[in-house]
Formats: sequence, C-alpha cells, structure tokens
Amino acid sequence: MRPSNLVYYRSSHDGTEVQIVSGGSGGATFSGLPIIYILEEWETDPMVKNRIPCQVSLTRKHPIVVDSSPELKLTACFIRKKRIPRQMWSLQCVVSYSVNETCSSDDFRALDEIAKGLESGITGWRKNYDCCSWVGVMCELFSSIGLEGSSVWETRVVVLDLGSRQLKGNFPVSVVHLKHLRYLNFSDNFLKGALDTGFCTNSTYIEVLNLSLNLFSGNFPVGFGNCTSLQHLSINSNYLSGTLPSDLWRLKKLNRLYIQDNCLSGSLNGLGNLSNLVQFDLSQNEFTQTLPDNFTSLAKLEYFSAHSNNLSGPLPASLLTSPLVYYLNLRNNSLSGSINLNWTKMVNLRSLHLGYNKFHGPIPDSLSYCRELRNLGLRQNYLNSQLPDTFRNLHSLFFLALTNTNLYNISSTLEILQQCRNLTVLILASNFHGEDMLANANLQFQSLKVLVIPDCGLTGLTELQYTQFWSFPPTLDLSYNMLIGQVWPEFGNLKKLHLLILKSNHLQGSIPPELCGMTSLEVLDLSHNNLSGSIPYSLTSLSFLSQFNAAYNNLVGNIPLGGQFSTFPCSSIEGNLDLQAPGCNPLPTSPKETSTSGDDPKESKMTIFGLPFAVGIATGFSVTVLVCFMSGMLIPEVKLGIQSR
Repeated sequence: MRPSNLVYYRSSHDGTEVQIVSGGSGGATFSGLPIIYILEEWETDPMVKNRIPCQVSLTRKHPIVVDSSPELKLTACFIRKKRIPRQMWSLQCVVSYSVNETCSSDDFRALDEIAKGLESGITGWRKNYDCCSWVGVMCELFSSIGLEGSSVWETRVVVLDLGSRQLKGNFPVSVVHLKHLRYLNFSDNFLKGALDTGFCTNSTYIEVLNLSLNLFSGNFPVGFGNCTSLQHLSINSNYLSGTLPSDLWRLKKLNRLYIQDNCLSGSLNGLGNLSNLVQFDLSQNEFTQTLPDNFTSLAKLEYFSAHSNNLSGPLPASLLTSPLVYYLNLRNNSLSGSINLNWTKMVNLRSLHLGYNKFHGPIPDSLSYCRELRNLGLRQNYLNSQLPDTFRNLHSLFFLALTNTNLYNISSTLEILQQCRNLTVLILASNFHGEDMLANANLQFQSLKVLVIPDCGLTGLTELQYTQFWSFPPTLDLSYNMLIGQVWPEFGNLKKLHLLILKSNHLQGSIPPELCGMTSLEVLDLSHNNLSGSIPYSLTSLSFLSQFNAAYNNLVGNIPLGGQFSTFPCSSIEGNLDLQAPGCNPLPTSPKETSTSGDDPKESKMTIFGLPFAVGIATGFSVTVLVCFMSGMLIPEVKLGIQSR
C-alpha cells in the first residue's frame, strides 16, 4: 500500500517533464514559496537509479494542494542522460511538511538595519516578524544540505523594491547581508552621499539594480563589476562625476545601462565588451571624446542616446551597421564630418536626432531605406543641399525638423514631402534664402498639421492669397512677422481652431466680434500689435478660452465682464493706457517685443496637440509663412497683406 504522504509522478511523452499524479488521501497544502521536490528511487523500477532534484516555482498567491493538482508540471527533471521509455517511468516524491515560510533571521536583521539606518525609516515595516510580508519585500524558498546530509529549507529575501518611498539618508550598506537578493530598487527617493558597491561582493545574484533619481554624489563607484549576474543598471539622474571604471565593462550579462543626467566624463572605449547590451543612455553628461568605433560587437543594440554632451569627431561607421537600432539620439554635441553615409542597414530605425552638431552634407539619399523612420531631426547643421527625391518614400515619417541647414529649393521640398502621407509636423525655418514662394502651389498634404517656414527671406510675394478652400489645424501661429492690415473676421469660421497666435506684428483696427465663432478656441494672443477700439463683449461666449493676451496695443474702454474674462491676469491687458479692468492699474506701453537671437541652440518650448517640440526663433524675419492643414475646417477666399523689405 502506498503511503499517503507520497506524491506520484509519471513522465511526459518526451521524457523531459514530470507530472503530478494524485497519490493518496493524506496530501498536504503548500502555499507561498518555491518548493523543491526530491525524486527517490521507486523500488519496483530498477531503471531509475539516481536521485535528481526537480524544482517548481509556486507563488504566495497560489496555494497548491499537492495530492489534487494533476496539472502542475515540474520542468527540467532528467532521471538519466539516456532517455527512459515512457512505460518505465514511475517515481515517487517525498515532500517535507515542516517548511518554515517566515524570513530567515539573517535577512530579518539586515532589513531591520536598513530601516534603522535611514533618516526617514520605512513606512509599513515591522508590523510583524515575518519580513517576507513587509512592503516591497519578496522571498523565495531555498534548500541546502545539512550536516547529516538532510535538506535544510530557508526562506530568503530576493526582491527589495523601495522605489518612490520618500526615503532619506545615505545608501544603506546593510544591503550587503541580503545574500540571495536578485532585484534592488531604491529609485526616486532622496538618498545621498557616496555609493557603496560592497553588496556586489556578497549578493552575486543581483540582476536588476535601480538607483536612479536620487541625490548620490562623488565619483562613479568602482565595484559594480563584482555584480556578475547584473542585467539592468539604472544610476541616472544623480550627481555622480568622474570617469566610468574599467570593471563596468566586465558585466557580460548587462543588457540595459542608464547613466544619463549626471556629470560623467572620460572614455567609452570599453563599450564594445558589453556584447549583450540592448539599451544604453549616456545623455546629458560631460563626455568630450569621440565615440568608439566598436559598435559591431553590440549586435543586440536597439536604443542608443548620447545627446547633450560635448562629443566630437565623426559618426562611427560601425554604428550604422546596427540593424536592430530603432532609436539613435546624438543631438547637441560637437560631432562633425559628413552625414552622407550608408544608412541602408538601419532598417528598424524609427527616431534619428542629429541636430545641433557640426555635420556637413549633403542630406544622405540612403536615409530613404529607413522605411520605419518616424522622427527625423537634422537642424542646425551645415548640410547645404536640397531634399533627396527618395524622401517621398518615407511613408512612416511623422516629424521632420530641418531648421537652419542651408536647405534650398522650397518648391521641390514641399512637392516631395507631400508624398509622406503620415507627415504631421514639418519645420523648415531659416532655409531657402532669397527663393520665391509660389502663390499657386497646390499642396495636398494628407496628415500635415504644422508647416513652419520662418526667417527664410522669401521674395516675389507681396500678398498671400488663398484662392482655394484651405483647411487649418487646431493651432495657427503667425507671430513674429511683418503682417499688416486688420485681423480677419473670417477667422471666426474656424470652428475647430484651438490656438490663434498673432502677436508681434503690425496689425491695426479693431478686434473683430466675429472671433466668437471659434467655439473651440483655448488660446488667443493678439499682443504687441497696433489694435484699437474695445474688446468685443461677444468673446465672453468662448467657454473654452483659458489664455487671452491683448497686451501692448491701443485698446480702450472696459474689458468685458463674464465668461472666462474674470480669470485672466492683469498682465494680459497691460500696455493699454485707456483700457480698464477691475483691480488692474494701467501700465505704460513698452517697446515692441522682438524675437530672440538666432543661432543659440536653446529652444523655446511649444506643445501642439500634446506633441512637445521646439522651434528656434530668430531675428530679422522678412517673411514668415505658416500654413497648416487639417481636414474639416474651411476658410473662404481672403487676402492677407504682407509687408516685405
């Protein structure tokens, strides 16, 4: 008769799995941590001679009744190197019922010291003596061989997840005593001081280490190389300085490395040793040397960001042979050399940002092979070319910024890009100098919402005439130009317009009451013009209006009371000596507002349709044309006068 405390197994068809078979009525219920079953020789089966351990991971949330779980499988259990015929398998598993699920005394003391060592303490700890139930702590069961050869079971801490807990103090060195730790997260806290990597010597199982978004300072620590199992290291957004130690490049299993937003410098020559690296971000540091040409060994690389350093030299040729890379950001450095390289192997590239460097052109025709490309930023480089005709094949392209790249042939550029059916934002500022802007151009962009062409010195056009029905986007920005005449009453027909910005022009006359027809309007900026008359009461019906600015005009009378106008600050009407508002004193007029100077890579931020992007604003605007498209909004034929120099 089979004992009731035994659980019986048989093999699967391929001899690589063992499946539970109900074995008696005595069984036991196990909840919690992984249980290790020891397969023993079954007396009626002489073919099975070796005792082999098999392991299955059970979680605390799913208790297992052993004698009624015929579906539970124990994988990777091999009885002999030689396959045993299916009919010959018949094993029994002896299970101990005296498993202790509380955390070990060593781990309890270590966690207790961690909590006591922090200035803030840890909320939710020490409610009981089972530290495995504490906030952010997870445990697993481990076995070892005792003095008499029997199995000894211990529950050990494997996860310590204390991110975003408002922790304060120095790095808790008592982590070193958590010898089975695999996951350690102290991110987004207020921990400070130098980093102690001593835990890497004892806790050799650590796979994930996240120390980002803290106040750690001092040199980048030596010692991470002893975390030989480390796969993910996040140490970004601290105040670390110095160079990267050589032992960092010994982490063969590392696949994610985030060190951005520190003050690090020095060489990156050891980068090629991290053959399993998938993502690497070193942006916003102080690296000044050239990028090493050893990307060939990084065959798994998908994400590489090094923007906002002071890197110099050319693009490494090996970087362009990385077919898995989908994100490459090297903007705002001092990189130089030709950008006209072979990009044909970057078939998965979706975002490429090379702006604010010292590259020269021409714009590479081979970029058209990057058919997945969605975001392309090349601004502030000396490319001195026209747009390759093959760019019409970039049907995934969503955002394109070519500001101040000495681009020429505006007619060809717009004709090519209208074939990019998903293009939504197009920024072409400070190009096409002295070219003619054709008034009769018939552009049929399918998805374009923003087309910006300021500071181009376009000639041959004294008035811009809309001779067809044109549609406008939620945002229309005609600011910082030389526009003259009156504000169009026809703007009131744009029912879906969200932002209308006409500041810093030479507009005259009164504010049209018809603007109340823009029922979706959220922002109306008419500041720094020569407008006169009163603010029409009809604008109080704009129930979505959250920002209004009519400062520095010649407006008179009282501002209308009602609607959103009671929420606008006094600064929205300052500079109008004869305009009155409750609680606001009239302020003297000021000189006309001017745009900021041109070549500084610092950018004024705008958010359009939830899409943040930056547009550098330059002085000396001669003609600015901002033509935006979006289906569903029509404007009748009107004329807009433009004063040219």
